[in-house]
Amino acid sequence: MNHNEKNIEVYFVTHVWSLHFWPHVQTTTTLILCCKKPTSFVLNTPALATNGTYDLANSTSVELTCTQPNYGFPITTNYTIEVATKADMSNATKMSTSFKTAKIDVDAAEMAAALTEQALKDGKTEADFPIDIPVYIRAKGYSNHCNGF
Repeated sequence: MNHNEKNIEVYFVTHVWSLHFWPHVQTTTTLILCCKKPTSFVLNTPALATNGTYDLANSTSVELTCTQPNYGFPITTNYTIEVATKADMSNATKMSTSFKTAKIDVDAAEMAAALTEQALKDGKTEADFPIDIPVYIRAKGYSNHCNGF
């Protein structure tokens, strides 16, 4: 078993009681969950990303969608979002909220604050605002059952 596999024992216990005091019956089944990186996980391009502009100052949220990560079996997935002003995500900021569905509404004010801080670190000044900049977004999916994959 490699480090990405988790062995979970599932016990099915059946108690059979009658006037004759039948003994209880216990059945044990071993279930192996291979918690590895999913074979596919896609963050879809947001609706306005190609030909439009998101006005974060006048928005309440930015809607993102992604595909459910394919672990090879159904499993509950949590999602986190990171935003950056650099394509290599070297200055990424993780948003504070985690999400439990593949439809993700990121708080626009939080996103704007993170991007403003990044722009200031890159040398922008108050006189440069408001600014139109490219924004890079990364989604991460993980399951509590797979130790953060």
